[in-house]
Amino acid sequence: MFRPLTIVTYAAMRQYVDAFVKPDGLRFLIIVGPPGVGKTTFLRALCPDAPVITGAVSPVKCFCRLWELRECPWFAFDDVDRLFRHPEFINIFKCLCQTEDEHLLCWDKFSNALRDNGVPQSFCTRGRTLIFANKIGVVEENAGAMLDRAICCRFDPSPREIHREVADWFHIPEVYDFVDQHIGVIARLSMRHYVKAAELERNGLDWQAYLLHEWEIRPSASLAMQLVQNATLSPAERLRSFDTLALSDWREGMTA
Repeated sequence: MFRPLTIVTYAAMRQYVDAFVKPDGLRFLIIVGPPGVGKTTFLRALCPDAPVITGAVSPVKCFCRLWELRECPWFAFDDVDRLFRHPEFINIFKCLCQTEDEHLLCWDKFSNALRDNGVPQSFCTRGRTLIFANKIGVVEENAGAMLDRAICCRFDPSPREIHREVADWFHIPEVYDFVDQHIGVIARLSMRHYVKAAELERNGLDWQAYLLHEWEIRPSASLAMQLVQNATLSPAERLRSFDTLALSDWREGMTA
């Protein structure tokens, strides 16, 4: 089974993306990681106008887009897991991942989309390729031979690493601090959690309940953690609070 290189910090991941976008950089890079960890933010930070093709396009539209970008030194594909299930898309990538500097792309059958957009059925490009995917299994199952030609990294930052990275751009203290209070027990954290919580907070909705639901943390457990971290409470006050919380949790369990 293919084993990509595991990277767990944003600093290390930036080094790989930077090595790709620079002139004469990496020829073929695949970055695999769960959604919500900000994989494409590296690219947007380095190149705000980066030519990115998303997985929402059809294979023939992807071919047309590559024709438009044929003079670009490189291009990126984001969220392409679904496209890897299409034979036409796999054929496109087989051409792009060839080791030669110039790649010949061909569309073997007639297409109204090509005709309507003035796209030839074959053309050449020298562009290098960057792929962002969510699951390496999808790529390996449908286009395993490509992996041997690529530098493949599995990006797997911990919740604490994501939390530190978010601090650079997320500036709503009450939401950030709430995440910080629970960071030690969050199994899966997404940057989208911060954005959605901020949206709920802005509209007067219960953003804390949303986050606890996403993290699968019971409200009583959340209150217990906040009590432990509250330095203003005396030991006696903290004990009374825990007794009240335990009684409430017991009643909740009896009525469930």
